Amino acid sequence: MELKQAFGAALKQLRSVRKLSQEDFSDVSSRTYLSSLERGLKSPTIDKVDELASVLDVHPLTILVGCYLLRENSNTLDRLFSQIRTELPSDMRQEADGSVKLLTDSLCHAMVDSQLSKTGSLPESNH
Repeated sequence: MELKQAFGAALKQLRSVRKLSQEDFSDVSSRTYLSSLERGLKSPTIDKVDELASVLDVHPLTILVGCYLLRENSNTLDRLFSQIRTELPSDMRQEADGSVKLLTDSLCHAMVDSQLSKTGSLPESNH
């Protein structure tokens, strides 16, 4: 999946899970622009990602991490965070560790909500 399409899919999934309409984003974006993003026709600026995240009530990285998880089907949330931890300089990592926990919790809740809205039940645990 191309990056723009993955971003759009992540944005749409997060919006749907939160039961928000495109009109709910009218303070930060037109419905036409939001639709273009969700269909993978446009790429947002970093400022726009921040504004969209505020309407979704998530951290901006939640949208971006969701995007990369959709784009790279073989990647998992744990592997992606492990890669990020090794790539960040140590002084940035110390401050980021608390944020990673919050982001992980946010993504897990979004994934559970998405599964429930699609199937009405959660998948069986392999544990």
